Amino acid sequence: YEHEKYHFSTVFREELYQLLNQLWSAEVKRQQLMTASTTTTTATTTAATSTATTTSTSFLELEKQKNNSQYCKIFKLPQSEFFQHSFFCSFYHHGTYVLGQALVSANFFCYTSENPTSFFSAQSITLVVPLRRIVQIEKVKAFGGLLNSGFSITTENHTFYFSSLARKKHVELISAAVQQCNAASTTTTTTTTTTAAT
Repeated sequence: YEHEKYHFSTVFREELYQLLNQLWSAEVKRQQLMTASTTTTTATTTAATSTATTTSTSFLELEKQKNNSQYCKIFKLPQSEFFQHSFFCSFYHHGTYVLGQALVSANFFCYTSENPTSFFSAQSITLVVPLRRIVQIEKVKAFGGLLNSGFSITTENHTFYFSSLARKKHVELISAAVQQCNAASTTTTTTTTTTAAT
């Protein structure tokens, strides 16, 4: 598809253009980082394969822990909170969609327009939603219904709207996390009640 052109017609041209441009820029930077990482790993492996593999794995683990720690600071969560999933999406804020990153841990769904790895820069927005407070996740229309990319997350007293080009996958991911959180909470409650009764 590298040399093909696609033409679209939309009454929300500017909003759609901004979103696609932000997504494209983020993907380009991600590919550049992946290419640089692959080049470094290949060079090191040529020098000493076994040592390079161990070093590369350790480096990636350290980077993962570092990024996790930075995100915990952004969301003001305990350092023990581990984010198992992350993906790019847009959050509907004050009449416009703001590109950012969603992160999911065992207890929280979070969104931020900040990014420690500097894939993009945007206005500073953070959102922290306890998974146990989520009562509904559903697919909705975004951008005036021109793109089937929207989804909403509803708590007891508020509904948050997002847009993702991989909507189906991300809705299923968040739904599974909520189910696991509720199941864990139910198990803990049952255990506590049984212990108290004993």
